[in-house]
Amino acid sequence: GRASGEESLEGEGGEERVLVSAMATPEDAVMVEEQEARVWRMVEALPLELRAPLVLAAIEGFTTREIAAALELHEGTVRTRIHRAKVELRRRFEAGEDRGGLR
Repeated sequence: GRASGEESLEGEGGEERVLVSAMATPEDAVMVEEQEARVWRMVEALPLELRAPLVLAAIEGFTTREIAAALELHEGTVRTRIHRAKVELRRRFEAGEDRGGLR
């Protein structure tokens, strides 16, 4: 389990919906949802070895130690893979790879 005081991202999207509803126009809300969908498509396209630790950390709120135990990896390997996953996502997002290279 998680020690109390550690942040987790529970709430299953409630925070995002609050953010979206606070946006100025429906068009802005649609744009946010489209960007979110793009990010999820890119996360799903990552190799499993990068995707698994990233999702466990960013979505499930697991610590590096918990991820290392779950995936039977060294903590340093987990940190490296999470970093590589973020770098790769940023590269793909900026390149617009999920849109066939079009911007």
